[in-house]
Amino acid sequence: MNAHGFGDFAARFMGIYWQDVVDNIHRFPPYEPCEGTLDEILAETKYSTSRENAAGKIGKVFVLRMFATSGSTWRFVFTQMAGKWKILAAFANDETDEHRCDLLDETYGQYFRESLERTTALASNDPRS
Repeated sequence: MNAHGFGDFAARFMGIYWQDVVDNIHRFPPYEPCEGTLDEILAETKYSTSRENAAGKIGKVFVLRMFATSGSTWRFVFTQMAGKWKILAAFANDETDEHRCDLLDETYGQYFRESLERTTALASNDPRS
């Protein structure tokens, strides 16, 4: 998979992720309903993608970084297997970078893993492919 293909996937992932937040699909603790619209959130959130070397047998991974105007950041790491994207890591930081959360670890994974895997699967199923 090339960087262009990942860019398309990343844009779909970001749209699905934030649409779920707006629709309050997943009530992550502490539950605070989203009061913004998808367009408002997307206007306040920028993203970048990159391809990086990973340690071990994985080889190249693709990284999606999202940046909110509030200062919050997210980093999602993916690889591609059998033509589908697979999420390998997910982190969220506050504006101070003091409170980094591993969204797939034992603590936060119980809330975020299923949602992020669902988002990844939906974004992988591009009807244009």
